[in-house]
Amino acid sequence: MRLIVAVMHGNGLNADLANERLRITRNLATREQLDKLCTQANVSAAHCNGSASLALGWQVLQLDGRTIVDHTGTDPGVHTLAFFDPERQVGAVIFTNGEKGDEVIRKVVGVLYPAPLFLQTL
Repeated sequence: MRLIVAVMHGNGLNADLANERLRITRNLATREQLDKLCTQANVSAAHCNGSASLALGWQVLQLDGRTIVDHTGTDPGVHTLAFFDPERQVGAVIFTNGEKGDEVIRKVVGVLYPAPLFLQTL
C-alpha cells in the first residue's frame, strides 16, 4: 500500500512526470466496449462516457468523470488488484489466493469504491 500512496502522491516525481503518468494518450476503449460496459453497469448510454489507456506502467481509466489508475495481475490461483483515485485520494491493494479471486476482488471493490463502471472493468 505504501507504493500506491507514493504513486498517488507523485513522490519522487517532478510535476511534469506525475501528470504524464495520468495522461491518456490514446483511447484503447472502443464505443462497442463502452456500450457493453454501460449496459452491464446499468448506466444510461446518454450518461455514460469513458476511456482507457496505458500510461507509464499503469492503466488509466476515465469513467464518468472519475480517473482511476490500476494495475492487475493473474497467475493460476492468484488474482491481484492495486488501484487508486488520485482526485479522491483513495485506493486499495487486494491480493487473493484461490481460483475465484476475481470474484472476491469485485466484492471488495464494490464495498470500498462502489463505482458501477469501474466494477464492470474488473
